[in-house]
Amino acid sequence: MCFSLVSDFHKHIRLPFILLLFFSPYGFSLEQGLPKVNSTKIIIEQFEIRPLICITQMLGNNCELKIKLNWRSNINSDFCVYQETRLIKCWENARQGQHKETLTLIKNTRFSLRLEGNQVILAQQNIKINYTHSDTHRRRLRSQWSIF
Repeated sequence: MCFSLVSDFHKHIRLPFILLLFFSPYGFSLEQGLPKVNSTKIIIEQFEIRPLICITQMLGNNCELKIKLNWRSNINSDFCVYQETRLIKCWENARQGQHKETLTLIKNTRFSLRLEGNQVILAQQNIKINYTHSDTHRRRLRSQWSIF
């Protein structure tokens, strides 16, 4: 009997709650955090950086890399590309952009596309650094005195 009272309670509360969500003057959307320009949602159709891996000899060495960056959006706006927090390039009233640059990296680095003057990240990619020589030595698979 207690179970049916709880079940009836949920039936009577659920419908008004759902109606409240749909007819609320404040609206309800799972996409409320997406930036908009003139009430149009910004969709980044492409954000690509090549290459995504930089190779250097040892940990701590600088890694020099020539990157090629391409991006495309569904609307025209003022977009900027950042390397971590450093501004790389901005485009005014653009729907797409390209950029080539030689960078010196010392660690894995994140690149992001944002609206100018806005810290919301619309798209991002990481460039990873790989090392040819490890700072730790490999363990021998057999002892030095073995004749085989």
